[in-house]
Amino acid sequence: MNKIGALWRALQAGEQLANSVTWKNRQIAANAVLAILGLVAVFMPSLGASHEDLESIAAGIAVVGGMLNTYLTASTSRTVGLPPKDGTDTGQA
Repeated sequence: MNKIGALWRALQAGEQLANSVTWKNRQIAANAVLAILGLVAVFMPSLGASHEDLESIAAGIAVVGGMLNTYLTASTSRTVGLPPKDGTDTGQA
């Protein structure tokens, strides 16, 4: 449970994950993988996938990619994120 708490705390403004450069590199790699998966989905009709299947695959890729991007952007930066738990103003607009 401690790791989950640390992942949640990293979302608060003024906090960030340790080794944020490594996490940013992982974010870039994940974006590339998601883009490749999106490209592969274009060729799925030749494998017998229906239009509805392609829409579902694209939606799944977009959801996973969006959630991952949002989390990694917020958790690897001290300047963005959720308000601090104590409710103090971070002084940012």
